[in-house]
Amino acid sequence: MPPVPRAAAVPAPPDDAANLDVKQKQLDAINKQIADTTTQAKNLAVEIKAMQARIAEIKKATDSFSAAATAQQNELDSDRKVIEQKSAMASAAITKEQATAVAQVVAAVDKDISTKSDQVTKRQQAADNAAKELSTAAAEAKTKREAYAALQQAPKDADTKLKAIKDLITKASVSEGQGDIVTMYYLVVNEAATALKDIAIMSPGEYAAKLKAAQTDDQLAQSDLPAKQAASDAASKDLVSAQADLNAAESGRQNNILAELKKVTAPAAPPVAPVPAPAGVGPQAPAAEQQPGQAAPNP
Repeated sequence: MPPVPRAAAVPAPPDDAANLDVKQKQLDAINKQIADTTTQAKNLAVEIKAMQARIAEIKKATDSFSAAATAQQNELDSDRKVIEQKSAMASAAITKEQATAVAQVVAAVDKDISTKSDQVTKRQQAADNAAKELSTAAAEAKTKREAYAALQQAPKDADTKLKAIKDLITKASVSEGQGDIVTMYYLVVNEAATALKDIAIMSPGEYAAKLKAAQTDDQLAQSDLPAKQAASDAASKDLVSAQADLNAAESGRQNNILAELKKVTAPAAPPVAPVPAPAGVGPQAPAAEQQPGQAAPNP
């Protein structure tokens, strides 16, 4: 009788409980990779968009420039030729005296602008100094006012501190009565003793003297503010006026020069020499005066 074949071995079912954690970690790792990749993709998209915008901006400006550059260069070359021609004509036609007068007019107008610019610089410095003095005075007035207010508040602050110390003593006494030496030690040594260092009671005379001095300092500091404010306002007003004068001079420079040049006249023409008489002809004698009733002489 032939041998009976053995049945094939059946593989054991997978151990899901043992593999679950492994699979979950693998899935978490993949999800993290996906999340990181997604974030990188978003960041790249933002960078690409910004790069495209910059490239487009440069291209737009370059295209516009390229279209205008040739026309601008042609116009510049044409203007240069015209200026060279007219400069040669004007230089040939103008007298030395007129050229000197033009230079003097331009120098005078530019000197006026320079003077006004110096005035703006000086008034700017004056305005800055006045503003600084006002700021210092205001800070000083604030400090004096706070010091005076603190002295006025001092009696109430002392009452508050004394009440706090009294509360600590009461609590320490309760702890003492309960035999709680630790709490008592903390309340007395750490808290109450420290609070005592932060309080001092002035005598009535000392308090009155300090209060009067603080009041005087406060009044002087406050009274100084209006003058400092007025000085700062005046300096600012002067600066605005000087700046307006400079702006007007700078913007009207060419017109002012042209107006002055209208006063520059050409030098007087030399007197015309008399035309000499033809050769052989002497000066003619004046004709004789004809008397009434007398016949004119025959030629």
